[in-house]
Amino acid sequence: EVIKIQTCLFCGKVLSKEQIAKKNKTCSRYCAFRLKKYEHQQKEPNFFLMKDINTLFYLIGLLFTDGNLDSCKKRITLSLTEKNVIYMLFPYFSSNDKKIYEYQPKSENANIIYTIINESTEAINILTNKYDFEPCNSVTKKMPNIPDEYFGDFLRGVFDGDGCVYISNKARGKKYLAISITCASQDFIYSLRGKLENLGFHPTIVIDSRRKEQKIKTYYLKLNRQQEIKNFYNLIYKNATIKNQTKYRKFYYEDIV
Repeated sequence: EVIKIQTCLFCGKVLSKEQIAKKNKTCSRYCAFRLKKYEHQQKEPNFFLMKDINTLFYLIGLLFTDGNLDSCKKRITLSLTEKNVIYMLFPYFSSNDKKIYEYQPKSENANIIYTIINESTEAINILTNKYDFEPCNSVTKKMPNIPDEYFGDFLRGVFDGDGCVYISNKARGKKYLAISITCASQDFIYSLRGKLENLGFHPTIVIDSRRKEQKIKTYYLKLNRQQEIKNFYNLIYKNATIKNQTKYRKFYYEDIV
């Protein structure tokens, strides 16, 4: 009887007669695990292939604020409290066999955190090689090279991740708004200021007084001129298909647009 030579689908090692009789696809449990992992990764969407380019750069902005790449560079997670945004990004970001994870912090009145996961090798390679995205980069991250026509979308992601719009002053019955973006990376926040200055804005940077003497500082980029608040709104929402509705509505509630 001629026995057809069969090999492990992961490492290529010739399977034994017993393994062939059991209809094994791999030579060991280790290879079975690695094969399953590899097949799973192939199902993961490479979100850089999405057709909605405005949403892609919005997603990149979110990843630079609320995203995380594990130390082995095998998994990207995005965690937000805005449920609507997570559910709209999920089809682009995760495979069908994944789910949206929910976590309720123990802190009183804390919002539920929604998390989605991507393990696409192709997407991770582009994110790390082209956009210099690294693990644990909250302090070390640098401004990625974003095409000018999509900078507003990227900025919307940064704003939705680490920004806020708030009432800075009330005078003569009128409310004055301000915008603030928080960041621990000096390089990133000063590069962001330069980008905005090139667009005609006049942002200022303030260091959190509680951290001035510490090695890791907290920086706040602020906009206070009322016309520039309107211009900022127009810049980030011009092509917005996905956005944080809570922050978006705050501009209208204060009649700034």
